[in-house]
Amino acid sequence: MKPARFAPVLALLLTISCASPVDRAGSTTIAGVRNFTEVDPTVACAGATDVDAIPRIAARGYKTIVNLRLSTEPGAAIEASRTAAAAAGIGFVHLPFNSSAPDAAVVDAFITTVTDPARQPVFINCASANRAGALWLAKRLVVDKWDQAKAVEEARRIGLSSVALEKFAIDYAMRISMSSHSSAAAGSSKTPRRIHGRTIAANTRAIPKCTSPVTMTARGGIPRAASF
Repeated sequence: MKPARFAPVLALLLTISCASPVDRAGSTTIAGVRNFTEVDPTVACAGATDVDAIPRIAARGYKTIVNLRLSTEPGAAIEASRTAAAAAGIGFVHLPFNSSAPDAAVVDAFITTVTDPARQPVFINCASANRAGALWLAKRLVVDKWDQAKAVEEARRIGLSSVALEKFAIDYAMRISMSSHSSAAAGSSKTPRRIHGRTIAANTRAIPKCTSPVTMTARGGIPRAASF
């Protein structure tokens, strides 16, 4: 067989081998959406999302937008996004997450929201996908029981870049795990609660209930030199 006959096959193999890791991971694009990553059939994560991109997000089949940006962030356009989501027939949940003062209650509400089958598939966004990656990391560890190294690798691929937020997500998962084990070991007479697939000690504070639209007050002001 002449070498020339192998040229088309060789060209195809070179094209595949040169594809970026993000491309191979199933990432695609939506006009007006930065750092879009299709994580799995139930969720996508992204960075800054233009208001006029929301109809395109709805057209892709997403049922709920979970926006993690603070309303005070430049370009966040929370109310305009909420209005556009309503017009497009897609749910909108606002869970402002301050990367300079991360709040576990927001993570609780996030996990409750994204694991609700009625809200899936879910489109999660912040400004760069850093916070989206951090909260998704917490979900992978707490709900899906992923190996930490595997979950961190995925979160970084999504956009997690903050060492502090990565540690926060891991510590959050460890506290949940320790709380569950302590409750079981103590044999408390109080019945532990089951919340988004995990056991929580009876004296653990309640998780805020999310209804669309939802706005929770973030603690602290605008993050100082924070990576959004």
